[in-house]
Amino acid sequence: MVNDNNSHQLPDAEAADNRRRWFLTTIIGICVVVAASGIIYLASPKQETVPDVRGRKLAQATQQLQSSHLHVGNTTAREDTAREPDVVISQYPPSGERVRSGTAVDLIIAKPSSLIEVPTVTGQPLEAARQTLSQHKLAVGNVERQPRADVAPDIVLEEHPGPGQTVASGTKIDLVVSDLVPSAAPSSGNAANERSAARQAQTKQNTNATNTAASTTKAKNPPVSSAALGKATGKTDTAVKAAATPTTTAPPRVTIRSASCTTIKPGEYKIDLAGDAYAASPDPYLFFVWVAVGNNGTRWRPVCKSWSVLQPNEDPLWDVTCVHRRGDPSQTNWQTSRIITSKNGQPPNNGGTSIFKMGTHSGSNLKFVLTCK
Repeated sequence: MVNDNNSHQLPDAEAADNRRRWFLTTIIGICVVVAASGIIYLASPKQETVPDVRGRKLAQATQQLQSSHLHVGNTTAREDTAREPDVVISQYPPSGERVRSGTAVDLIIAKPSSLIEVPTVTGQPLEAARQTLSQHKLAVGNVERQPRADVAPDIVLEEHPGPGQTVASGTKIDLVVSDLVPSAAPSSGNAANERSAARQAQTKQNTNATNTAASTTKAKNPPVSSAALGKATGKTDTAVKAAATPTTTAPPRVTIRSASCTTIKPGEYKIDLAGDAYAASPDPYLFFVWVAVGNNGTRWRPVCKSWSVLQPNEDPLWDVTCVHRRGDPSQTNWQTSRIITSKNGQPPNNGGTSIFKMGTHSGSNLKFVLTCK
């Protein structure tokens, strides 16, 4: 009789072998997957956070980028008078962005202002000199006045630094300009009073010339007497005279003929304004213009033809205003050109003017809208 025990054991052994092979295959598969993941992780580039290097010198920015496993890419130099040379103005990619290790970061750095040759403004009227200097990216600095009998008022006599010298863009050029010669009356010891008296003499001379012209006109067209006018209108002579006499002084006012804004480059804008201003002759007034830049603003003194400027012994705050003094003409035309810098890169969109009596804040204010092109 044949023993069947072996025939029953063979299937069990085969099943055990199958289980062992499956277990080994599974273990090997897991090891392969783990190994492949490790290889992929090691082979893939690491991610780095771009540091903020703005405001740093180029050498410092380079070192900081290298510490973050990055390096400097293209560097572009841009003229910027507000920053020291070689300081980083902007970067790309921006700070905080995640990039691959070894990524190049492009930088824009400040370069020194280009040197400019001082133009000749000697012999020009002060207003024209301002425009000439502005066209050469220069500005008017201190203005000293010297009485000159042989030269008309407001003519540039000297400039410092002198013509032909090279200076940085934005440099202020100090000017010496001609002024009226004080009258021969006894000196009061007050320079401002002497200048006022000289202006009054000049105004009187202009008035005499006007009266002479008016006399010629009257000879051709004789004036109608108040008595004759009274007969024609049915009013008494006294009533006619009272009606012809002004009882009030016109309030101060400003008009704007033109207001424009030109974009020089992002964050830098040129403002050009012009208009007329009026203040009653007997009263001293202050007049300035202003422009809003973002949440801030700036105000400055326009060029007021035939009006005065700050004197050394007066309030320094008046330095931003042109001054209408006693003896100055009531009416003046004014103009100004100014370069405005916006820290946030937003152009100015509005501005205004203000004219008010010294010691008060009541007067005339006029606003205008700007669109920078």
